[in-house]
Amino acid sequence: MQKKLKYWQDKLKLNDWVIVLVDDCPVNDFVGANRQGETEYDTEHKSAVIRIIRKEEYGERILPFVKEQVLIHELLHIKFGLLWDSNTELQNALLHQYIEDLAKAFYEVKNECKQ
Repeated sequence: MQKKLKYWQDKLKLNDWVIVLVDDCPVNDFVGANRQGETEYDTEHKSAVIRIIRKEEYGERILPFVKEQVLIHELLHIKFGLLWDSNTELQNALLHQYIEDLAKAFYEVKNECKQ
């Protein structure tokens, strides 16, 4: 996953950020509840910690667990971080949905290029 982190940091132009990836993170170490991944970041210092849940703790959910897609999603949170705190639930929900759509699209395009 560290290679994938470096790959996506480069593609998303986040190379000037210091990002620590905590892969296979126990659910008890998450700040929020019911998440596949989460990011705590500091835009001023361009630093972040990304946590991705252990596959074993993902549980029985409708959608499959795709760790690389979760990583992309969390990196996009960093990219769009300054837009995130709008203080409106609707805008935050839409932004989160757009981030997820982009993460899926980037992951799919990368895998299509391999074929």
